[in-house]
Amino acid sequence: KFSAQVVSPRTGCISSIDSMEIGLVGVLLGAGRKTVEESVHFCAGVRFHKKAGMFVRQGDILAEVYTERDCVLDNAVQRVLEAFSFSEEVVEIPSLITNIVTKNGVEPFDQSILANE
Repeated sequence: KFSAQVVSPRTGCISSIDSMEIGLVGVLLGAGRKTVEESVHFCAGVRFHKKAGMFVRQGDILAEVYTERDCVLDNAVQRVLEAFSFSEEVVEIPSLITNIVTKNGVEPFDQSILANE
């Protein structure tokens, strides 16, 4: 098993992460497949240390990539790094959950229960 760290090239706020590119890198690493005949390597994938909206310093670890395919490691690290976008200003990331469905109907979601993340 091979792994490598994806390191921030600069200080700033992570403004976005290209999820499509991350998914394609997952296939490259062996975590997904292009055809049904290909096998999936269950130890392959991308582990994130930082997410959109977080402040990072140059040299911080953004993510780690894992694969059984040594020949794709450098390319995967570069592609994951390029999936990150940075901003000088603080970026407000909208909540993924805005409402919940209960027996009483649709109600606003209380974001405070996520404060421990």
